[in-house]
Amino acid sequence: MTPSEQLKEEIKKLDKYLNYDYSSINPLIKEAEIISKAWSGSWLGYHSSVYYENFVIPPRGAHFSAEWGIYSDYGMLGMGSTGDWIEYNSDEVISYIEDKAGNIDLSNIRKNSLEANKLIEEVKDDILLIIHAKNLTDNKFINKLVDELEKIKILSQNDFIKSYMPKGTITTRDIKVDKKLIPPPHILVISEVQEIIASFHTLEQLSKTILKISKYLDNMEVKMINNFKQTGSHIFIGHGRSSDWRDLKDFIQDRLNLAWDEFNRIPVAGLSNTNRLNQMLDQSCFAFLIMSAEDEQLDGNYQARMNVIHEVGLFQGRLGFEKAIILLEEGCKEFSNIQGLGQIRYPKGNISAIFEDIRKVLEREKILENT
Repeated sequence: MTPSEQLKEEIKKLDKYLNYDYSSINPLIKEAEIISKAWSGSWLGYHSSVYYENFVIPPRGAHFSAEWGIYSDYGMLGMGSTGDWIEYNSDEVISYIEDKAGNIDLSNIRKNSLEANKLIEEVKDDILLIIHAKNLTDNKFINKLVDELEKIKILSQNDFIKSYMPKGTITTRDIKVDKKLIPPPHILVISEVQEIIASFHTLEQLSKTILKISKYLDNMEVKMINNFKQTGSHIFIGHGRSSDWRDLKDFIQDRLNLAWDEFNRIPVAGLSNTNRLNQMLDQSCFAFLIMSAEDEQLDGNYQARMNVIHEVGLFQGRLGFEKAIILLEEGCKEFSNIQGLGQIRYPKGNISAIFEDIRKVLEREKILENT
């Protein structure tokens, strides 16, 4: 499986929560925003829980003074707060918002939000592991996308609260107020809902980033194939672990001056086995499949590696028996259904003994000019 295919499998893990419908909790934000219009506007101590009476929008002339609060006599002198401002209990405000929103049950959506967060972390770690394991970070564009991936963060309720928090120094002469900044109750409601929704937004963002990386790797794979592909001009060499193939490669390249190919000649990290095999089939005009005695069977006989047996079938099916020749090492078990067909036998460990036969086959098939 190529890195691109692995990434696509990771994206599938996110499908459960992609395009998740969280619209059922939108009324909470709507009601909290309505209540915010009745709020004092101050985050200082008890000020943060001060709203106009019955949570209505303050009428003209009503004014909350963060400097003097609501318990100072200065209001009567026109210097403090004016109007019917009330310090509410935080839970009371939150309950009011929940009631107005229809007392929505958040248990299931909270559960799904937490599961989405866990999935984000797992998939993100898996993607980074795949990218680093495949040594893909030497590509500038991949690095840019990896940076984008690493910056994807699951935002918490505190993150949203901080985004609303006032900046700079706040002064007051209200002696009854605690000088600490306290989140107003309606902000607690809004930030809690935003935390839940953020999980699904972050998951979608992660999916899009992974998809961009996957598409880029797909393009790299296609480019790699196209750059190397020279249809119908190569001699393919199929082989196992034996070094015999290197002697044959040197003969074909240095003595016969022919182009050659074998499975691992180009980096296959970005290619699937299927794509690489299709590439080799397309670009080859002839194939030599070296069946060296390597894998011992239960009956004591030795057969060629399974990859070579697979390649024999592929290339004989594509090129025909005359242009896909088996080079059978002494001591290696042959196929009973093709005994003697499209084969050249050679002594164990001495493939050079059949080089002249190989030359003649290539001349016969007009791959090599008769000299």
